[in-house]
Amino acid sequence: MQVQCDAVVDEQLMELYSRIAQQIMQIRQIEAPYLEQRSQLLEQIRPYLEDDARSVLPLPEFQLFVEQFLATCNSSLKVADHPPIISVNPSTWLLNHIPFPLQLSHYRSIQQPRFYAFQLTARLETWQQTFAVTIARPTADGSELDFFGVDRQWAEILAQIRLDTASLHVFEQEARLVQEVGCLICFVGSIFELISPTVWFTFP
Repeated sequence: MQVQCDAVVDEQLMELYSRIAQQIMQIRQIEAPYLEQRSQLLEQIRPYLEDDARSVLPLPEFQLFVEQFLATCNSSLKVADHPPIISVNPSTWLLNHIPFPLQLSHYRSIQQPRFYAFQLTARLETWQQTFAVTIARPTADGSELDFFGVDRQWAEILAQIRLDTASLHVFEQEARLVQEVGCLICFVGSIFELISPTVWFTFP
């Protein structure tokens, strides 16, 4: 009797596995053309960011991002040590008045089992630095995936950034410039994220 029950359960599990695998395959087939088209468009954007990422500052898409970004950060405890001081209007940003391009290059997506991040290099005049920014990672107990919003990503960037402003003559406005660069890096990370992290959790 037990053997028969086990056989029935195994058959049901195999059927369930087959349906799930088929469904996943269909989803991948639907996603593939979209991801390919998006990837091609991003490759066309990449040279502009490498030449001068400030080219996105006048765009309405970036304006909307900044509004949402500031709304999130102003209500977040994750950035309590660095409250936002950047303007909601990118046209007034200090970056617009720096006589050097802000170059963002070598974007790379990092996807490991249960860990997602992106990496890019920023350059402004003589300063150059590579950043690694977390998108999602396991919780402390390892039971589920912990997603990083723009507030936590921004806090990570501010903790890493060591901007050399000696030749930029921004003086007491250095903190503002650093925050503007951090916000721009967050934006670039958001538009280049092609594959969303896979949600998972562990049963007790």
